[in-house]
Amino acid sequence: MSTSSTSGVITSTAPTTSTASAAASAVSTNSIDVATVVSQLMTVENQPLNALKAKITASQTVISDLGVMKSKIATLQSALSTFEDPSTYNNPTASSSNSSVVTATASSAAVIGSSVNITVSQLAHASSIVLHAATDGTKYTDFSSATATTSVVSGSTSSYPFTITDTSSGTTYTTASTSHPITGTGTVTGGVAAVTLTDLKNWVNGLGISASAKVVQTTGSASWVLQINGTSTGASNAISISGAGIPSITTGGATTSAAQVTTTAQDAVATIGGLTVNRSTNAISDVITGMTFNLTGESSQAASVNVIAGADNSSAMLNTLMTAYNAVVTQYNTYTANAVTSSTPGDFANDPAMLSFVNNIKGMFAYGATQASVATITGAGSITLEADSNNAATGYMSVGGVHYALSTIGTVTPTSSQLITWINGLDAGVTAKMNTDNTSIIVTNSATSGNNVVDFSGLSNSISRTTTSLSGMGLDLQLDGTLQFNTASYQTAVTNGLFTKLSEGLKMGYASATSNLDTFLTSQISASSGVLAAEISTQQDSVNQMQAKQADLQDHLNTVQNNYITQYSALNALLFQLNSTSTSLASSLAAVTNINAGK
Repeated sequence: MSTSSTSGVITSTAPTTSTASAAASAVSTNSIDVATVVSQLMTVENQPLNALKAKITASQTVISDLGVMKSKIATLQSALSTFEDPSTYNNPTASSSNSSVVTATASSAAVIGSSVNITVSQLAHASSIVLHAATDGTKYTDFSSATATTSVVSGSTSSYPFTITDTSSGTTYTTASTSHPITGTGTVTGGVAAVTLTDLKNWVNGLGISASAKVVQTTGSASWVLQINGTSTGASNAISISGAGIPSITTGGATTSAAQVTTTAQDAVATIGGLTVNRSTNAISDVITGMTFNLTGESSQAASVNVIAGADNSSAMLNTLMTAYNAVVTQYNTYTANAVTSSTPGDFANDPAMLSFVNNIKGMFAYGATQASVATITGAGSITLEADSNNAATGYMSVGGVHYALSTIGTVTPTSSQLITWINGLDAGVTAKMNTDNTSIIVTNSATSGNNVVDFSGLSNSISRTTTSLSGMGLDLQLDGTLQFNTASYQTAVTNGLFTKLSEGLKMGYASATSNLDTFLTSQISASSGVLAAEISTQQDSVNQMQAKQADLQDHLNTVQNNYITQYSALNALLFQLNSTSTSLASSLAAVTNINAGK
């Protein structure tokens, strides 16, 4: 028998009959097969180590499986967030009666059905200047090549500099500056290299201003100019050039420069819905909420821009959500399958409770989708708020996750009129009104994107909401827990206003603002506090501990094996000595016998 100790745990093993027999077969009267004997003994000694390795492998499998599940739930939550966001369906489109004057785009904040007339008096332009070689006052002469010498002379004392001004930054740069000098690459005269057209281009582009320069061939192979363009439209972004390095001619008291301004920087001027505006850009997005107008041409004739509802994308969103949900359920079914339900039991067949949270997800899906943006407070004739010992209201109204204390109403038994006035006076994007039955109050969150839930805490009156079943959205629940899209049911749902419901915001598995499918999924996969993340961490800690034990046990087994080798090698040597002694004795006895026999 051998005894081993690892990390405070004592284990004892004894050779089995088969092991002992195998070891015995490796022993003869002459010698011992040490390798075989030790191997057989270590097979027994290694049993605790093998069991520990199996546990480590099982835990690592669990970690991997939980990681897969966490990933699929994260995908489901992403699909759910998109599905529940009203802006997903508030996808209006804008059309123009004359796209040569204006085009437009609409965001979810645009008002569907709205229309506006637009006239464009002036388009926004950026500066554009062309530098020629010379001018006679009536026409221009171009440079002979891209590397032709200009009239600009380099050096801080140059009498022929080139200057450029960036209006947007209010900065003027000159080639005669020591901080931004120009380097000529042309013919050297008097120790100074001439500045070529390409040198001037490189100097402008190296300034890092709101302008770009390029050398352009014009009418022929011997006709070249330097073109400088502003990179932004609007009068406040104008670019100008000057300096004695630019040739000019004065005739009749008028001076004409070789620098030709081909386009003057200017603002856009347009009248939108009767309001005349000036903007530095042709894209105007700050006049009508949710609308961006792109001015394309000037016209005194008004173009009409209309906003209409976009295509119904509810089918695509439902199928995306269904696919993500089915991936979670299918994976759960695979992991928890047992010998009764499958020929291939899953990794969690003996511990399905570890994935029991999936049943919560299935239950919340089965509950359907609730219109959480509308809350109907029943019993409006008698409003009661929960209060503390000082008779002050302790609850709040939650609007998109923002809390408004009910205590600011000033009473714990407000009238319907007081509650309605308080809600409407918050300017929180929520409206309240008495229902037509005069027995309930309808509170509506009109937000068209993000979290548009409206809910109450600390309100004794019950709250009712409208819930749409899965079948009411065209989804059928299957026996295995997955969902299937039902085209006929979906078409009926569309006829019954499904798209409108979705654009107003629906929440799956909704019980309250803090208890719904979205918050539940977050509680499972959150990196900081998620249940799955915590379980994965626990499993990993367990693996780390077992791997430490494995290392200790392996060290102990190495010692045991070395001891066995030492012991049996010594025994083998002893047997060899005994065998040699036996042979010697036998020879001596034989000799004595022969002597006695007279041989």
